[in-house]
Amino acid sequence: MGMYTGLRVKVTVKEEYREMIDDINNGASWSEYTEQFPFLSKYAQQSRAGFIPRGSLCYMPDCWEV
Repeated sequence: MGMYTGLRVKVTVKEEYREMIDDINNGASWSEYTEQFPFLSKYAQQSRAGFIPRGSLCYMPDCWEV
């Protein structure tokens, strides 16, 4: 078993990205937005891209689930 790092941040998302971020937080994948936002293409192909933002909360403090 390895070491795990968790990050929590509070950010302001630009208006043009809010719908995408909301969808991704609710289960959409990054690849669904590569046509609209081409800069995501390379990132969306990464093997664990889906871990951001959802990740694996089982290794993080319980309060992060709220």
